[in-house]
Amino acid sequence: MSEVKLKTAVLGLNEQGQNLLKAASQTKYFDIQAVADNNTTLAEKTAKQYDSTAYDDYRQLIVQNQFDCLLVAGPTHTCDEHICTAIKKKFNILKLAPAARNFDESVRFTQLAQNNNTVFAVATPLRFAQSFIRVRELLQQNQIEHIFLPGIQIQRWLVEVSCYIIAIIFSIKYSGIFPYPSRSTR
Repeated sequence: MSEVKLKTAVLGLNEQGQNLLKAASQTKYFDIQAVADNNTTLAEKTAKQYDSTAYDDYRQLIVQNQFDCLLVAGPTHTCDEHICTAIKKKFNILKLAPAARNFDESVRFTQLAQNNNTVFAVATPLRFAQSFIRVRELLQQNQIEHIFLPGIQIQRWLVEVSCYIIAIIFSIKYSGIFPYPSRSTR
């Protein structure tokens, strides 16, 4: 018996999009049918690599197809309306962080998905970076009590936010050193 795969497209082929595409293609759950990027050459090259169809127009990718899942790595300002169109066509959306440009836009995506019985999910793969994990461990072990930012003292109830801020600083300082471990190492 063959397994059913989700008909999937990837919108945005920046570095994060390439990583998302690679990860999705290595699982048994996704059938990558199309890729889209504003850079036509990149879209065509990537489509050939994954035996899929290339698009350089996000709108055309969505209106000409019916997918189970749309993986969105493109910046929100280039694809916000396309996300809405995809949700209305009953595509489930996995968007790389950030979910939206602001809270209202995030609410709009979420409510639209709920109203259309689809899923709008946000992936934050950076939270599995070694720097994030290490800072979280230090905070949980009470080795870091208070974190001071210019004019702001972050208390214990903001541990998650503090963890992300510090980890971003660590990631920038040691760029490329921290690979993303599997979810099982959390």
